[in-house]
Amino acid sequence: LFFDWAGLTQRTDVTFPSEKPYFNCYAPVKILEECATIEDVIKLYEEYNEPVFTRAHIMWVDKNGNSIIVEWGEHDLAIIRKEGNFQLMTNFYITDPNLGGRYPCWRYNTADQMLQNNNVTIDYFSSILDAVHLEGDYPTQYSNIYDLQNKVVYVYHSHNYNNAIKFNLIDELNKGYHSFELPSLFTDVKSFPNESKI
Repeated sequence: LFFDWAGLTQRTDVTFPSEKPYFNCYAPVKILEECATIEDVIKLYEEYNEPVFTRAHIMWVDKNGNSIIVEWGEHDLAIIRKEGNFQLMTNFYITDPNLGGRYPCWRYNTADQMLQNNNVTIDYFSSILDAVHLEGDYPTQYSNIYDLQNKVVYVYHSHNYNNAIKFNLIDELNKGYHSFELPSLFTDVKSFPNESKI
């Protein structure tokens, strides 16, 4: 499984079902430990309340190419399944863009337009990441491409989309628990002063 969050405008109108417990841990860790498919992920989210959905949504993808976006809709949990070949997520509510602003999103529209040619290569996806990266006060600090069927991940630092670190997921998982400070993997890319340790 792969997941990633996107921040949304904070909402104060969300009321979670009182009959459901809250995750008592970081929900994605529990999901990664217990689930293998999108259907497994959906079942787990239906059992628990996740307070982060007042300010973010999350995309999950499995190795079969199935994906969902999970967010809080107008009154309840919303599961948005992939339709077609691709599913996109940026920083607005998919169920109703009027819920939190940030729409239309030029990054979403640019990626959507570029994906219309169905050119599924690592180089082409890298060019999409380049086209939608952010600069200024809140710059894109890293990007990644997950190829779950081939079990590899390509990681890009800062705005350098010509230089990727390629990770073999099987090799990494066989090493057991470990982590990296992302900037340390790239010696020729400028770091930003406020960059977090990733």
